[in-house]
Amino acid sequence: MKRLKHFSSVLWLILAMGLLLSLAGCDTPLATPVSTTALVQDTPTAKTPATIRGIITYQAPPTPTSMLYLISPERWYSLEVPSASPSSTFEMQVAPGIYQLIAFPVGSETEKFRPAAAYTTGSGIGALTVSSGQVVEGIHVQNINSDNCVTYNFPASPDGRFPGLEEDCD
Repeated sequence: MKRLKHFSSVLWLILAMGLLLSLAGCDTPLATPVSTTALVQDTPTAKTPATIRGIITYQAPPTPTSMLYLISPERWYSLEVPSASPSSTFEMQVAPGIYQLIAFPVGSETEKFRPAAAYTTGSGIGALTVSSGQVVEGIHVQNINSDNCVTYNFPASPDGRFPGLEEDCD
């Protein structure tokens, strides 16, 4: 019995100490957890590509397989667009920016008066501006030079595959 009496005193002492220690920190504010990752502003559209959809045509159908180039001062893209009749369709995702769209028929690399197509807003090669996340549809990359005369200069393709076209309507 004596031993049991001593055991209950020890138990009460442990419980009292635990309560005392837990209450001792009540006036101390808890430390605020610190994130280990840097905060980043949430701008989901900052890197979202734009989508461009359209068609390619030349003088007459069918439209041959073409190399389509989207060219800006910062970057360029290329896409081989399969032949179709009466026009070929394309879709491409690009970074936001201002682009010229030009196309050349595959296999016409060495022809003097080769067909060339471009996005135009009236005369010459136009500029297409796309924003982050924007979907632009209905773009028409079309023949703006005749097959026998180069009315509008075309830049060479950025990959060097197609030489530039210079005005030559003599």
